[in-house]
Amino acid sequence: MHKRAEDRAKQEKPPKNLSGRQVRTKLFHITNSPLDAASALAGSSIVGSLAAAAKYIRSHAKMRQRSTPPRTKEPEPKPESPITATFLFSILNKVIPRNAVIAEECPSSKGDLDRFLELDEPGSFYSVPNGILGFGAPAAVGLQLAHPDRRVVCPVGDGSIQYSIQALWTAVQTNAAVIFIVIRNSDYSALKAFCDFTQVGRNAPGMDLPGIDMVKLAEGYGMTACEVDRPEHLEPALREAFAAQAPRLISVNVAKGGQTCMGMDQSVNPPNYR
Repeated sequence: MHKRAEDRAKQEKPPKNLSGRQVRTKLFHITNSPLDAASALAGSSIVGSLAAAAKYIRSHAKMRQRSTPPRTKEPEPKPESPITATFLFSILNKVIPRNAVIAEECPSSKGDLDRFLELDEPGSFYSVPNGILGFGAPAAVGLQLAHPDRRVVCPVGDGSIQYSIQALWTAVQTNAAVIFIVIRNSDYSALKAFCDFTQVGRNAPGMDLPGIDMVKLAEGYGMTACEVDRPEHLEPALREAFAAQAPRLISVNVAKGGQTCMGMDQSVNPPNYR
């Protein structure tokens, strides 16, 4: 098995990356099932021993030395009213423990989260590389149960949390001390961005979410919650939540924005839907 893979790699001319250096990245599907090998959708499928393949890879893999460029220091956001997502994440970065875990589902604000939140501990950030919704809140509860010695924070949109809001009940019942920060802009900003990106218009109903009281919803599940509407109230609310050894929800009313989100920039990747 290993000999065939090596011979195949030698026969093919390696491609070059943008700097002109040759790279040898290959996709191999190693399985002990001929049926799975026959149905592989990409790469080269090899039938053999998974244990032998893992042992071979471990003994031949070499560590690559990488240098991380210094992080660009973002200017401190101003405390505006309504609160901006940049201000929210700059304050969160100020008070969050360095060993905290982030489980985020705030697609229209993720760019601001990436710019201002600085966590470098292993296993400190969880997200998804696609547009799926509803994973953030239950993932945060599971992560908190798995890491009782670390504090899990779940920045989540007021639209996203509706997909799995029952996770608040689970957090209360298991005393999983997650801090849910609901970014309340009263609409499905991500879906509006999809509408613009795909050029289908905004006539679809249900993308505006006025009148949802996140505090009452959380309290209905038995969770202590508060609403933050002024920038000067944000830091005290966060510090109080981190001081509590129980789940908390903070609903933060933020300015509308983020209509271009999740990398959906038509100038870079124009859609071609029919």
